[in-house]
Amino acid sequence: MNRGELGGKRILQASTYDLMWKPAEEIGEAAGGTPVTSEGTSWFLGEYRGNFLVTHSGGDIGFITDLAMLPDKRLP
Repeated sequence: MNRGELGGKRILQASTYDLMWKPAEEIGEAAGGTPVTSEGTSWFLGEYRGNFLVTHSGGDIGFITDLAMLPDKRLP
């Protein structure tokens, strides 16, 4: 996610990540056993194998999607 920078251009303030990924409401475990414990701004937050986990899912008739990120790992 590069904290709001894409192709050398700032498209989102880095501080916005801190706000979006700050727990705003405790929710407990999500459906299906996903290790989510709180919700930020449009993101579900939790822990996976000791790492900070950020997820979001959605879908419509005929498809479903689930995005999971471990931002501290800084994977390409």
